[in-house]
Amino acid sequence: MGSLLREVLKSICSGNGWTYAVFWKPKQRNP
Repeated sequence: MGSLLREVLKSICSGNGWTYAVFWKPKQRNP
């Protein structure tokens, strides 16, 4: 399921680069 979620996020990122940052920046801050 994680793989599918990542694919969906990647698809969204293609149209909205900021979406990628919104999803992953917080995760990088909290290891």
